Amino acid sequence: MKRWCALIFAACHAAGCQKEAPETATRYSVRGIIREISPDRHEVTIKHDNIPGFMDAMTMEYRVKSPNILDGRKIGEEILFQLDVSPSDFYVEKIAPVNPKR
Repeated sequence: MKRWCALIFAACHAAGCQKEAPETATRYSVRGIIREISPDRHEVTIKHDNIPGFMDAMTMEYRVKSPNILDGRKIGEEILFQLDVSPSDFYVEKIAPVNPKR
């Protein structure tokens, strides 16, 4: 009996001491149109195309990783954006205009 208790204790202890695997993010490149910009809240609302394997086309508010990626963006602007999705979080990493001014 003591032997079983020791084995169970050792297994539980070993499981508790293992490092968790780092979360991996899936990166999507998406086309959309900016509908609202909220730099004070670090958010942008985008009407976007279908994201195959992840989400249907819709209008949605997204958190941006850094508020400076909203600099120079305008409501109604057609954009390409990078959406990073992990099991516990999702956010816009980059935004670029579809037709940049030359």
